[in-house]
Amino acid sequence: MTDGKTLNALIDAAALFDRSLSSDEAWLKSVDFMERRGFGALNVAEISNRDGSVLWFRSSMEEKWLDDYFQQGFLDVDPFILGANVGYMSMQMTEGTVDDIEVPVEIPAEYADQISAWGYGNLDTEIYGNKDCVSKMGIVLCRPDKLQPVAEENRLICGMLASVVSAPNSPQSPGATPLLGIALSDREKDVLRYLASGLRNDEIAWRLGIAEVTVRAHSNAAREKLNAATREQAIAIGIKRGLLDL
Repeated sequence: MTDGKTLNALIDAAALFDRSLSSDEAWLKSVDFMERRGFGALNVAEISNRDGSVLWFRSSMEEKWLDDYFQQGFLDVDPFILGANVGYMSMQMTEGTVDDIEVPVEIPAEYADQISAWGYGNLDTEIYGNKDCVSKMGIVLCRPDKLQPVAEENRLICGMLASVVSAPNSPQSPGATPLLGIALSDREKDVLRYLASGLRNDEIAWRLGIAEVTVRAHSNAAREKLNAATREQAIAIGIKRGLLDL
């Protein structure tokens, strides 16, 4: 049963997340809300279930630390990404050491030392989605106190954030990192929209005034960009990420 404190927290969170907000507005409101709850930073990433790659990543951590993180290749040994890809749904880090999980590669000491030195050594991670989804969402919160318990209302709020926060639109977007997500061309969007409506390739070619082979090329390009195994999956991913307005 949800207690009064948790219910009030969820009501406050829900009031912030208007579907008419742009992706940047939703991100800024999410960061502000979690900071007011006492967290030092918010990170959100989408991870492919097809190959485990990070499709996009937003963060309110210090820009200099994020530069170091990517330049030193820490993305490839990030314990939370590795843990998510082997099935962990909830993970914690205390003073740079991840608690009670096993990952397939050794985490370098430099990662633990540097993330702690930047003040991000105490982190809580929640993963949303399962192997049947095209991707999963990871929410990482930086807590100020290594002993602070993970409150149930924060887990529930993280679930809400996972459905609200989306990829940055450009390198200038707040929270943008080098992992921006994928931008589809207008033609690729047109082809996916028509495919979603049930049209055949030859019908799409006639409507767009292009060759059928070109329709197939746009469909394949969109599928590759979205890391989708099929065009149906590409459509599902495009809709989920707000890339297609059907």
